[in-house]
Amino acid sequence: RCCTIWFTASNESRMAASSSSVLPPAPLLRIASGSGSLPVAPDGALTVAYHGAAGPRQRERLAAVAARHDLDLVVIEPDDTETLAEVLGRLHVWWHILTPITAAHLDAAPALALVHKWGVGVNTIDVAAASQRGIATANMAGSNAVAVAEHALGLLLAVLRRTVTYHVATIAGSGWRVEPSVGESCGELSGRRVGLVGFGDIAQRLGAVLTALGAEVHHHSLRDDRPGWLPLDDLLATSDVVSLHLPLTEGTVGLIDRRRLALLPDRAVIVNTARGGLLDLDALADELAAGRLGGAGLDVFPDEPFVAEHPIRHLDSVVATPHIAWFTWETLERSLALALDAIAALRAGEAVPGRVG
Repeated sequence: RCCTIWFTASNESRMAASSSSVLPPAPLLRIASGSGSLPVAPDGALTVAYHGAAGPRQRERLAAVAARHDLDLVVIEPDDTETLAEVLGRLHVWWHILTPITAAHLDAAPALALVHKWGVGVNTIDVAAASQRGIATANMAGSNAVAVAEHALGLLLAVLRRTVTYHVATIAGSGWRVEPSVGESCGELSGRRVGLVGFGDIAQRLGAVLTALGAEVHHHSLRDDRPGWLPLDDLLATSDVVSLHLPLTEGTVGLIDRRRLALLPDRAVIVNTARGGLLDLDALADELAAGRLGGAGLDVFPDEPFVAEHPIRHLDSVVATPHIAWFTWETLERSLALALDAIAALRAGEAVPGRVG
């Protein structure tokens, strides 16, 4: 489950199945970085953990990068708590995907300099606890905007055209014998009014594509000085499609609740590729089961991974994916480049790009 890459003074690389052979961490020193100070090994040899699932192609890529940049790089699968516990004591940089990082994790990582989120949302990181311990937190704004915008569009079209229902019927050998009511429930995106809740990089990219496809696009965000802005309740009440593009904060938890879902027009569609906690999943399931709303495309859920029994899992008007809207090879490459920029900053004693805590 774990791939460890380490280097000798001659820069030769090896791979092993566990982290037991890695050299102990070097003594630490403190260097200035922005508003605080970060510990790094004086010889520049940083221990880095990629804490997420990685296939053969990505592992090969990480091995090559580690060799080129003199990194002790450990790939830790999300559920591999044993290897994580072994690595924390010598860890300098934590490349974070989705598995929550708690204060207890940070206490077990005395050498940790940086928690670097591969993506944007840092709600799965205890940023306050990291700051209290002198650990920087950074994200990668814009790194996954292309992938998430495209996935949101894909979910929307799959819901409108009942793609999954037709796929299942076709694979089952139904031929053309699919209930006519399925086709009668399909719709086109062109001519529909789309409301984007949040208007950052992802929403703006998606909005441009939707406009090109003939949709009428409006949005709600903290800024009200851009064309197409509407108050949130007005946006919901007048949108045939609603797509969520907000971070999860104290102010946005449960933002689209039962009352606000009731504002949506009959047969409206909702898409969520942002954070599951923005949307009341129970209320959404009720609206869909009653047939009042037309469908939902969901990539995120309140509790992840989404394995619990829930009515939403049994509705054929729902298209669901497991929080992978961001996951493309291009996003991984952009993220890796930004991660290496941050490591270069650490080694140079400079401020970490994208620091949020």
